[in-house]
Amino acid sequence: MLDNNTYTTLNQPNRLLRRLIIGLILVAVLGALYWVSQMSFITIEASGGKDGMYEYVLTDQKSNKTQTVSGGASIKRLVKRGNFEIMARQDEMNGFKIVRSGGFFGTTSVVLPMQKERERTFVGNNPASCFQLISGKLYSYNCGGDFGAINQHVPATATQATYTQMVASNNERGLIEGMAQTKEGTVALVQLSVGDEGEEAKDAQVSHILYVLRDNLKVTRRIPVGELNENMTYGLLYSEGSLVFMPQGEGDSFQLANLSGKASKMTQPAPKSKGLILLTSDAKDNKTVFLYGKQPTNNTKPGSEIIVSSPETVHFSSKNDYQKVSFCSEYICAVDSTGLSVFAIDSGELKKTLHINNVVSVLSLGQEVVAVRKGDSLRIDLKNGEGFAEYRYGSYSLNDAEKTADGYVLTLTNENGKKIALAINPATADTSNELDKKITALAESQALNDVSVYRSYIYLSPNYGALVPNATGELDYDPATKRQVNNDIQQELTKLSLPPQGYTITNFLR
Repeated sequence: MLDNNTYTTLNQPNRLLRRLIIGLILVAVLGALYWVSQMSFITIEASGGKDGMYEYVLTDQKSNKTQTVSGGASIKRLVKRGNFEIMARQDEMNGFKIVRSGGFFGTTSVVLPMQKERERTFVGNNPASCFQLISGKLYSYNCGGDFGAINQHVPATATQATYTQMVASNNERGLIEGMAQTKEGTVALVQLSVGDEGEEAKDAQVSHILYVLRDNLKVTRRIPVGELNENMTYGLLYSEGSLVFMPQGEGDSFQLANLSGKASKMTQPAPKSKGLILLTSDAKDNKTVFLYGKQPTNNTKPGSEIIVSSPETVHFSSKNDYQKVSFCSEYICAVDSTGLSVFAIDSGELKKTLHINNVVSVLSLGQEVVAVRKGDSLRIDLKNGEGFAEYRYGSYSLNDAEKTADGYVLTLTNENGKKIALAINPATADTSNELDKKITALAESQALNDVSVYRSYIYLSPNYGALVPNATGELDYDPATKRQVNNDIQQELTKLSLPPQGYTITNFLR
């Protein structure tokens, strides 16, 4: 017969095993509960589209991972808990909304009103890094380049494709610091160096001067801005009827309310954080927002500070390295490497209300806001995170965006490395039957060397091969090759339904 000590010793492994099993069960139950707490359903309904299939793109904002699914006008998906950017697409229509999903297998429902992409027009080929659309004509130049080297993108005609030529600018000189559209017309801020022409600048002993320009960029007036530091470079901003000169580095900002007056130093609050310099600013409704950040060569910890100067000064420090800041309707928009953060001023503080991934710049067009992303230009209502892509780039890649009087211009690069400029008209739905994307497909044809488009004119440069002697001994293209290439081009045009109504196609060599 076993005594108590012996029984306890023999039973000890069983107790340990039971405890281990119970522990494992508890871990499994807790793990299951946590998983359940992190999962939910999203029901998506595309409203206003056509019968047929839709493509749905769901982007997890935290991981930036995207899943794409196809389905009818309504689908239901199991997702993780968190914020999602959801877009429904069908042909040239789409809808977008930011949604927060809950947990415990709850269901979040979202309706996406479908809208048609907006009108876009080809306004030039091979634009430089900086550009302006003035009275419907595109001008481009190297950012910080010589004013005398601005190019005009000459409009195409029924007999001539678009081309670029240097603007005849009265041999004016100076490095371009910025250009802006004002109520007095287009102005350019340039920085002169020793030896540059410009008697007004020499007499005033200044290095910064405003050129007031006609629509063809002829200089009509020269305004020395002697208040600016001759050893600094400035950016140019037009807001609320005034020109704002922003230093590129440490220094004071200035404001010019009247071209006949003098620039005055702006009240510029200092950041609370040390080691920050002014990166950019914006002004609206007698308020100014300043963005301070680290110099590119500063390898210290990341961080930036946003300051809003209004009846009271609001400071907002962030670990994010914001690069751009601007007023967006009644909100403040800040862009960093992750995308767009939207802030509201609430009780003397900046509070983040919205985030959109992959945004590279923001265009505030009156009460409308366009978030320019890597793959599309998104018209967005910042109050509810709802909108649609005014233009999806397709196989084009984005270079830059710039506001115009009635919309904006995008510069893009196609798969062959050719740059184009597209003017986007937010007020009008696209009627070109996606001409831009069809042109991309057409340019891939082996029968063509190039395709040039400007507004309603499409010029084709066929690939007829090498020149060969004809019957008279003159160099010409082989007739059989020409017939075959022309036939191949016509087949491509028929397949792509080109030209759409209102467009004219011309063969350069035919």
